Amino acid sequence: MTVLRAIVLDFDGVLAESNEVKEHAFEDLFALYPLYQEDMRNYHREHYSMPREEKFKYYVSNFMGRKNDLAMTSTMSKQFSEFVKPLVISAPDVPGAREFLNEFSTKIPLYISSVTPQSELLEIVAARGVAPMVQGVFGNPPWRKPDAICEILKRENADPSEVVFIGDSPSDFYSAKEVGVRFIGRDSGVLFDSIEVKLHKDLFIISSIVRELVKGRDD
Repeated sequence: MTVLRAIVLDFDGVLAESNEVKEHAFEDLFALYPLYQEDMRNYHREHYSMPREEKFKYYVSNFMGRKNDLAMTSTMSKQFSEFVKPLVISAPDVPGAREFLNEFSTKIPLYISSVTPQSELLEIVAARGVAPMVQGVFGNPPWRKPDAICEILKRENADPSEVVFIGDSPSDFYSAKEVGVRFIGRDSGVLFDSIEVKLHKDLFIISSIVRELVKGRDD
């Protein structure tokens, strides 16, 4: 059996039930820009998993016609962060998430990789009491998920076959596929369209799957 050397977890929709509150935060942001609100909303929905900074750059450049206006992009980013951070910090755990962290953090290195910007993600992970249970936190920017997974492979001196990525979106699936690590899907309500992958309703079920994989580490 292949030894499991690390587990990488997405954050929103995997550890925290925060996808919906993030949507509320986007709506609050769009309301600040009524002239562009509908275009922003449509673009967001069409590029659901795109890092927010890239969305804001697109809004400013293409909808507002202010190309390379980094100050405006920064303003939009700060506004969204003010809306979203307290919502995510207070969002409920995904069922089984806390039990998953408590169990596997003592057995195998756990990491978080998310499209939330690094500084904000670190604050959220700390505020939710998750930081002591993970070996590293990778946000975007600056870390694309495939790059974060590659960095974790280096840190753990692991082969892709020895790492699992747990995510809840097509972009998570493709990030795992790009690097060659195993993907385990959580059903948070995000559509996978034509991707054929089994999704699991909570972290209790995923824990049982990972438990079997971890046996290879203990044998």
